[in-house]
Amino acid sequence: MAGRASIEYYVGQALKGRVMEEDGFVMKVFSNGFVVFVPRFGIEGLIRLADLATPEPESVFDAEEYVLRTSGSRNIDVELFQKVVVRISDVKEESTGKRKIKLELVKP
Repeated sequence: MAGRASIEYYVGQALKGRVMEEDGFVMKVFSNGFVVFVPRFGIEGLIRLADLATPEPESVFDAEEYVLRTSGSRNIDVELFQKVVVRISDVKEESTGKRKIKLELVKP
């Protein structure tokens, strides 16, 4: 856990105000979002349904196939190990003042 936090911290410091788009892979799928791993930086982050669009898209989660399908404000199908493109930016954590990374889905 400390290793991941350290990597995320240093990537956040390196980005400092810059925004990058990188390839990533879906590593976990939940009913309310999914986790993307970005191999270039060795980081992973959660992308929640609420982060995809406003209003939050409706979703159907297939637990047997590990597929999340959204409809409404944004229509996408996300499945386990799918290659995606994410936008990586840094944000300053309010409570600690430390920089951390934020992932946004660009295209599935």
